[in-house]
Amino acid sequence: MGINLAGGAARKSKKEKVRFYEFLPSSLVEIDAQIEISLLLQYLQTNQIKQLEEYLESCFRMISKMTGNLEISLGQESDDNISNQPTH
Repeated sequence: MGINLAGGAARKSKKEKVRFYEFLPSSLVEIDAQIEISLLLQYLQTNQIKQLEEYLESCFRMISKMTGNLEISLGQESDDNISNQPTH
C-alpha cells in the first residue's frame, strides 16, 4: 500500500495520481488477508485483529475520499477545458 501511495504522490498529473491510488483498496484487501493468516497461525490474538480491522476500515475511508476528491477535481478540469475551447 505504501508503495502505491508514494508512487501516486510522485506523479505530476491528477490523472496519473488517481491511477496509482486506484490500486490502494486492493492493497488493503491484501493486508486484511495477511491479518487473517496471522490469526490462523496464532501470531495475533482476536483483540488485536479487531484493532487492525478498524484501522484498515479507516484507511479505506480516507483512500476513497482522497480518490473521489481527485476524480471530482479531474472532472472539473475537464469541464473547464471544454468550456475554454474556442468556438468556430
